[in-house]
Amino acid sequence: MDSLTQIILGAACGEAVLGKKIGNRAMIWGGIGGTLPDLDVLANFFLDPLSALVFHRGPMHSLMFALIMPFILGPLLKLLYDRKWHERKQWKITGLVIGILFFLLISFILCLLFSLLFEGIPWILILVLLVSGFYFFRIRSSQIFNHEGLLSNVSSKDWTKLFFWSIFTHPLLDSLTTYGTVLFWPFSNFRISLSSVSIVDPLYTIPFAFFLLLAALQHRENKYRRLYNWIGIGLSSSYLIFTFINKQHINQIFENSLKDKQYSSKEYITVPTIFNNLLWYAIAKQDSGYIYGYYSLFDKSDTFTDLHYVAGNHNYFDFYKGQKTSQILPWFSDGYYSLLKEAGKLQYNDLRFGSMSGKMDNKDDYIFKFNLVEKNGILEMERNQERPENKREDVEWFKRRIFGESREEKR
Repeated sequence: MDSLTQIILGAACGEAVLGKKIGNRAMIWGGIGGTLPDLDVLANFFLDPLSALVFHRGPMHSLMFALIMPFILGPLLKLLYDRKWHERKQWKITGLVIGILFFLLISFILCLLFSLLFEGIPWILILVLLVSGFYFFRIRSSQIFNHEGLLSNVSSKDWTKLFFWSIFTHPLLDSLTTYGTVLFWPFSNFRISLSSVSIVDPLYTIPFAFFLLLAALQHRENKYRRLYNWIGIGLSSSYLIFTFINKQHINQIFENSLKDKQYSSKEYITVPTIFNNLLWYAIAKQDSGYIYGYYSLFDKSDTFTDLHYVAGNHNYFDFYKGQKTSQILPWFSDGYYSLLKEAGKLQYNDLRFGSMSGKMDNKDDYIFKFNLVEKNGILEMERNQERPENKREDVEWFKRRIFGESREEKR
């Protein structure tokens, strides 16, 4: 899921393991552990675009990584604390800088999500973030950097346990999304993508963050601190169970809809749309294309009433058979993709993520797409990819469609 959610999950794991011993420091180290797998995005600076795409949610999101790294990080952190590195001025400055960077990252993600849903600059949100940032760095930071001798009671085993749970839960949560993760690397390159929860889902993240914040505001020995943290973990886990049940319901509706329309299909997937688990997108494979549609839990009928066809145009890859690009991209998309020719380029569309407008009539409709160019007979991904434009009318259609208020098709 998104980086903010993974930080929150990691922080909650850190609190569950060591919160009573070291207070908010457990949340901080848990949050760091929870975001470590996502540092594989740094490969973008060193690898070609296709290799970087494969590496993300790859080895660093595997169970192997989660099993090995804690046994490196735990003893290392214990060693550094025993050598009093945290009492040095350089560490305090470094810790403050890292804290500010985390705060800026979280603020950026929140403002980005807000801007996608609402028009204009989120000034109220920015004000709230500034106030909370001042509170943390002016008041709470003194408590974090004043170690009070607590860290000497933390063993190498304790640190290892903290990093294990904060890292281990990261790929498990990511495997519930459509993007998926290669959990069993290096033994298998199969991407686990259960598609039960959106890559960004406020109903999962916000309650989790709220109770984590309540816990952070309590003294480390306060009994309500652990209670708040476990309420957050319990609510978020219960929500994930709900998404599995919901997905099975949507699967049955889509299967019945295909039968009613007499559409043949080899296989299909159902995917929750961004920011929610109410509006679902479903797509089924056919011989030369795909049948797709949208269904909201608020729809009055128990069927996908508007099913559409999109051509795969897979034959555009025929000239490039055996090449790296034409092999890896279909694997990455689990076979759900289409190709378009545009101005001497090929546009690769990952159909698992659907469209913000509900239609796939032209090249701008697709959410997840790549431009491919031929260089000396070799098909390659362009380094600078066009970002999808969120048109205001499409966003409005999407918000209305979530609640089943309109089936108007935006073109």
